[in-house]
Amino acid sequence: MQEEVILLLGSNSGRRIRRLQGGIAALAGGMEVGRVSRIYAGEPSGRANQPWYLNVAVRGETALA
Repeated sequence: MQEEVILLLGSNSGRRIRRLQGGIAALAGGMEVGRVSRIYAGEPSGRANQPWYLNVAVRGETALA
């Protein structure tokens, strides 16, 4: 039985957009990827002097839930 899932991905190191794209592609191996949100930038908290995060939400279906 397939279950709907919503996953949140984020990266603040290296090629952030490429890392998000790679994460979405990796998810496709275990789930049917449906909608993907636009990319949001978020200010880091805690440790100073680090790059902003890029975040994305992924909606899909999987039997792994």
